[in-house]
Amino acid sequence: MSSNIPSNGDGSWINFLTTVEAKKLPHAFLINAEAEDSGEAVGKAITERLLCTSSFKPCQNCKSCKLRLASNHPDLKILDRGDDRQIKVEKVRDVIDWATKSSVLGGIKLCLICAADDLNVQAQNALLKVLEEPPKGTFFCLVSNRPLSLLPTVRSRCQTYKLKLPFDNTQSFANLEKREIDDSFALIEKHVSSSSKKGGGVPDNFEPESEKVGDLICSIIDGSVSPFLGAGEIDRLSKSESLSVLYKVTFDAMVIQKVGLEEIKYPSLFKASELLSLNANFDELADIVSLVHQGISMSRGFSNINQSKLTERICSYISNL
Repeated sequence: MSSNIPSNGDGSWINFLTTVEAKKLPHAFLINAEAEDSGEAVGKAITERLLCTSSFKPCQNCKSCKLRLASNHPDLKILDRGDDRQIKVEKVRDVIDWATKSSVLGGIKLCLICAADDLNVQAQNALLKVLEEPPKGTFFCLVSNRPLSLLPTVRSRCQTYKLKLPFDNTQSFANLEKREIDDSFALIEKHVSSSSKKGGGVPDNFEPESEKVGDLICSIIDGSVSPFLGAGEIDRLSKSESLSVLYKVTFDAMVIQKVGLEEIKYPSLFKASELLSLNANFDELADIVSLVHQGISMSRGFSNINQSKLTERICSYISNL
């Protein structure tokens, strides 16, 4: 049945985020959620990502995140049936009126319909024009586990993405990512503690970079070089390995905090790792690793990843520690 619904991607959350990061997400999109009870969780995860204004999303701490968590975000409209049996046309007209107004916070506006199947025929017809020509900066996200129940005219105006839910419904995407980082560092600690004097265990693709790159990262951390210029120079010096360099520095910063100076793996980057360990707490280091991990995952699935932009984001985060 779902084979009749054209969709982008392979159901990967990371691949969907790649589309978002590349600013290629259409203003009207339909999420084909596989499980009956996954719509709300998928909608929540998408809302967290799109509305967060931090470089590391979702931060849960920026003004936008705090308003969302308080269910008081002026640029978020959640359309549901409420106490009615269906979502009626009056509610859609209210959403359309809201969509035509300027963003209160100056960013994007998002209308989320977690159970698009609840839209009655009149409500769906009322949505058609705004789905085809949404106001600038306004996104409409429809989530459905039965997309074929929607009118063909609604489906044709939305880009469809089939997303798999990669966690138990009692968890969140944020919890999943945190668990992955925790699990990853558990392996790091195990690896470090079991490493021998042979220096074994350092992956071949993580050979130490030049001291110039390490010095440049130090300059970004201490503020003597802007993150924008620093990121460009890192990309120039390390070519396609900038993510590896940032990984190494952060890896050893985590090792310094958890295990000690004597166990670092990348001596040529020691100064940068030590300075980063002094300026960031462990959760902030985990945030950096998370973004690097995300970038590496993206690059494995998409050859057109803008690695320079990702390097800039990480350097900007580091400069603000």
